[in-house]
Amino acid sequence: MNIVTVINLLKQEDNGAFRHLVSVYSGRLMAVAKLYTRNHADAQDVLQEGLIVVFEKVHQFEGDEEKAFYGWMKKIVVNLALNKYRRKRSSMETLNIDDQYDIAQEPEVYKSFANQDLLSAMYQLPHKYKQVIGLVAIEGYNHREVSDMLGMKESTSRSIYSRAKKMLLKIILKSEKVA
Repeated sequence: MNIVTVINLLKQEDNGAFRHLVSVYSGRLMAVAKLYTRNHADAQDVLQEGLIVVFEKVHQFEGDEEKAFYGWMKKIVVNLALNKYRRKRSSMETLNIDDQYDIAQEPEVYKSFANQDLLSAMYQLPHKYKQVIGLVAIEGYNHREVSDMLGMKESTSRSIYSRAKKMLLKIILKSEKVA
């Protein structure tokens, strides 16, 4: 089924089109949800809620390109995950920042890493680090936008991003030594 057909059928509240949407996009959207939530169960909740929102609000989507449609769905999932985080803010984990991650960066290491391996490494980061590096490096938000989204100072976003990159590099280097 092509994307134009899927979108049109979704706008007509067709359950078959919804099942097709779930089968085609749930894996990719789950990967996004896992970046912005604390654990797998929260990611599953966000994914499920996101797919329902997509189904309910598909009439608001204008366009017929798969890339645009996926971007729209991805934005819904990211926003739901961040809202879930905001609701749980009172139980927010404290950042465990220490100097053990002050190692030299070696960007060429990232290039040799497969995308799935890089995502797996990102999932190992502490929640706040995972959120910030995902919003900046993957979603393309600037630190001012991230600070507004997560309710922190812009300098804190920059600091967390820097430390997250260092932690990510350490995880990658460790996994390369094991492999």
